Amino acid sequence: MMNFIVRPVFIVTLALSLVFPLAAQQDVIIDVRGAGGGAGAGDADGAVNYLNGYSRALDGATITYHSSHPDAEDALICRARRDAGAISWQPDSLPQAAAGEFYRFVWLAGFERIGWGNPEGRRTFRFFINDAEYFTFQNRKDSSAPAWAIARADGAELKFQSLFTDKFGDLFGMMYLALPKSDFAPGALLTFRVESEDADSPEWFMVFRHSFNFTPRVRAEPAALKSAGGAAVPLRVSLDNLVPGRRVEIADGGNRLIDTTLDIGGNIFVIPVRGGAGERRIVYRVNGKTVSTDRFAARAAGPMEIYLIPHSHTDIGYTDLQPDVEKKHWKNIDIALDLIRRTKDYPPGARFRWNIEVLWPFESYMERASSERRRELIHAIREGSIGLNALLVNPLTGLATAPGMDRYTEYARRLKREYALEIPTAAVSDVPGFTWGIVPSLARSGVKYFASAPNSGDRIGHVLEKHGDRPFYWESRSGAERLLFWVAGSSYALFHEGALSHLGRDKLMKLLRRIGASGYPYDMYYLPYTLGDNGGPDTNLPA
Repeated sequence: MMNFIVRPVFIVTLALSLVFPLAAQQDVIIDVRGAGGGAGAGDADGAVNYLNGYSRALDGATITYHSSHPDAEDALICRARRDAGAISWQPDSLPQAAAGEFYRFVWLAGFERIGWGNPEGRRTFRFFINDAEYFTFQNRKDSSAPAWAIARADGAELKFQSLFTDKFGDLFGMMYLALPKSDFAPGALLTFRVESEDADSPEWFMVFRHSFNFTPRVRAEPAALKSAGGAAVPLRVSLDNLVPGRRVEIADGGNRLIDTTLDIGGNIFVIPVRGGAGERRIVYRVNGKTVSTDRFAARAAGPMEIYLIPHSHTDIGYTDLQPDVEKKHWKNIDIALDLIRRTKDYPPGARFRWNIEVLWPFESYMERASSERRRELIHAIREGSIGLNALLVNPLTGLATAPGMDRYTEYARRLKREYALEIPTAAVSDVPGFTWGIVPSLARSGVKYFASAPNSGDRIGHVLEKHGDRPFYWESRSGAERLLFWVAGSSYALFHEGALSHLGRDKLMKLLRRIGASGYPYDMYYLPYTLGDNGGPDTNLPA
């Protein structure tokens, strides 16, 4: 491994310890019990089941976004404006035989409620089936928004049930549709379409491109769960269910680990599997009858330290103008100082730490703060609770001359003179590229380490593909100066949709699977942690 020095102000270390009962190395059994034996609108015993309300996309704009199901990240999006005002898709075909008077569909959906800052106005969306308008609904803003239903005189009904409210206040959950069997021929393939009003508004409705699958999806996660009996491999079981009233029992070697009711839609369980590395068999049963068997490889997870870098991305113009951005970052510093004080007696790894991405808001904070607050801030920097980075802003270096490049670190050099603060790090977020002249400029100001965390997907060229998680020493053209340059392959925005406490397990496991597949060679990982542009500290992080 290459030599890489991480200053204490940059790190927060995390650990997870879970205790589980021991089990012998035998088959892992997934046993589903209850009404019905398969998927469809009804089984031979008369149980009314649901159909997949999404099977394939036909037309409309798409987006990658979060949902109420961690495996569903791609959606059709309909906005209340002309350029993205319609989406269409197909559900499962209607069964040839089904119990009850209605076909019942279910799919994953999302509604804008607060995210675009319009708490009052609603936008209207029309729902069509085979070109016939069946329902009109809105992205509600009042207390009825998380759960509502619209019924027709013929008994047809459209319902929404929210399962997850994101940090913006927008809603994600399940959409349910009941259609009279008398209106549609058995075996028919329907077309669903949603059209919005043209209000020149970005407010939206989403249908996630996720079909519920009745065979369990199983994978061994790249991690180990610690327990008194030794490490176990966490086995992630994703089990979809469209039959009401079912339960599931999951056992490893006869040791029952899960016994619970299955929800309609997605169900995810993480169970500890013992016996070390090697191939294991998994058996899927429905009402005692074996439906399928499969195998999975349990591999020992090597050590990996994830260095979480809590900071706020300074974003000027795209989100707010300078005076408003400044005030947000002044508030962020105050919150960070209060958290540092509040957690000073926590265990060392849980004491709050904060990083100030660029010095522009720090400079004005120092000018306006009381002498007592300035002393507290400088003390927090010296003791390693707050990290400073040498650049004044997130620069577009292609616009700078050589003398102009040195102006970016002028204030950092002043801090060194006035407060004897060494600032050996520089960080840039969102901006994807840099000209060669940044290397000698930073080196002349005492910077040794340059951390880049670009945007996650658009307007970044090939920087993540070519340089993400591939640290290297970047030399100046003269060869006299060099910086350790590290592009965060996860971008700066991995947690913009929610905090570590809510999304951490799935986010980190997905990250570890990706870097494992890429052949990532190190046993440490640099992970920026921001909760949105100009967002504040995660006050729950120390806990």
